[in-house]
Amino acid sequence: GNRLRFVACGRLGNPGNGNPPEFTMLGVGDNSTLFRHDLLLTNGQNIVEPIADGVRVLRALYGIDTNDDGMLDAWQSPDVGGWDGATLMNGSAVSKARLRQIVAIRVGLVLRSALVEQEMVAPTSLTLFGDLPAANQVTVYLNVAGENRHQRHRTVELTVPLRNILMLPPL
Repeated sequence: GNRLRFVACGRLGNPGNGNPPEFTMLGVGDNSTLFRHDLLLTNGQNIVEPIADGVRVLRALYGIDTNDDGMLDAWQSPDVGGWDGATLMNGSAVSKARLRQIVAIRVGLVLRSALVEQEMVAPTSLTLFGDLPAANQVTVYLNVAGENRHQRHRTVELTVPLRNILMLPPL
């Protein structure tokens, strides 16, 4: 299905000079729009605001340290049981241990141009995380209802290391 996906990101700030900290959730919604939600409500409003159009898909993977050496060893989908948001945030010993294992976040986006071409220019599918094992790859089908293969698509991927996690004392 085409479920709504979210990625959270943060930024330290300095409230004294009008630069408050941020903890923002990003997600793709209707009409290929990327939305943001300020989880700290620093502006006093509990609203979701559009920030970009032409974003078809947003996916993320956790880079995990499986042997406690501080190095990324594998990629984990947040869709798998035990790695979902509810489990990671329930405060249990298992959730704390798993949160410590996450040393990076890899984000993949499928972007679509606004220009509609006369000919079909998009492939039937695109793959996110194609350099990873097949279990971590995400195939995005562009020949399903609601897609327009007369628009150009491209993928963008980035990896964000979470170095501050490594500085935490052991459990």
